[in-house]
Amino acid sequence: MPVFRRLIVGIERLLIFFFALLCILMPLELIQAWNSPPCSTRVEPGDDPLATVCYPWGSLSPQGPFAGGSWNYLSRENYLASGLFMLIVLATGLALAFWLRPRRRIVGLLAALGMLKVGAYFLPLVFSRL
Repeated sequence: MPVFRRLIVGIERLLIFFFALLCILMPLELIQAWNSPPCSTRVEPGDDPLATVCYPWGSLSPQGPFAGGSWNYLSRENYLASGLFMLIVLATGLALAFWLRPRRRIVGLLAALGMLKVGAYFLPLVFSRL
């Protein structure tokens, strides 16, 4: 039984670390996304060097894992809404990890992961009706 408990505590610590890391990095990502133009706009050589950082929303064929087209990258608003939702759920899961008793922490962290998965399905449905 102590080995199983140590495994659960190790998983809890790993999830808390990743939640905290994402809670620190996600606002920086959202600020950069808010200020960046789409990659479909043409950047001239004399423009501001920060303007060369772009995001693939609205482009016809994003590269990488989203080559098939992802709801997040259809518009800047979708990207920011999904990022804000992710930040809120992660921060809530992190807060639950510190407020719940030690034997219940894993439940709060796994519930936050479940909410992220459910949100990935429901956010496109909610925003497509607005």
